Amino acid sequence: MDKSGLTEQPFPKLSSDEVEQWFKGRQRVSQNKDSSSSSKGRQATDISELGFEARSTKDIAWHDVALFSNYRVLCSGELEVRVRYAGFAKEQDEWVNVKLGVRARSIPLEPSECQKVQDGNLILCFLERDDYALYCDARVVKIQRRVHDPTECTCTFFVRYLHDQSEDRVSWNRICCRPTEEKSAVYPVLALHSTQSSSPTFSLNPIESLWG
Repeated sequence: MDKSGLTEQPFPKLSSDEVEQWFKGRQRVSQNKDSSSSSKGRQATDISELGFEARSTKDIAWHDVALFSNYRVLCSGELEVRVRYAGFAKEQDEWVNVKLGVRARSIPLEPSECQKVQDGNLILCFLERDDYALYCDARVVKIQRRVHDPTECTCTFFVRYLHDQSEDRVSWNRICCRPTEEKSAVYPVLALHSTQSSSPTFSLNPIESLWG
């Protein structure tokens, strides 16, 4: 045990089995809640067929996970994993809290499946600005649906990003659906100042200043 109050397990490469079991447990809880509720929800995809994505504490955005290289257990009993992001070098690895910052990978929306997206859905949406382009959590505010063929969706989706409450109008190819019907997204507590409210907003910095 080191001074930070955690136990680190130095394995050369961590299998995703432990993380997967955590997701399966959460999925069973979610399915039990859905079965006792009158709300409509999509059938959850078998988690074993999915990859993972993790939210970086550097840019508050979600990135595909290439591998989990290590793990450690906090004194609180919570699990953290050392994440290697897809497309990033080892130097950009981060420790991520499994409960708050790791989840099943979002699924890119297909033009023929736009009806799956409904008002109020939590989605992963591509946010593009002059100095960064990132995938961030957003809520669907409303949808302007149009008749179209299966190869090209012409619907317009109005979304509200969760990190700063800004709104945008996007097309289908900027949207990724969640494999389970989640009701909310939690942001890392460590990213907040003690003087901030429980519903903070985050400003995204130019990506080159964060990742080098």
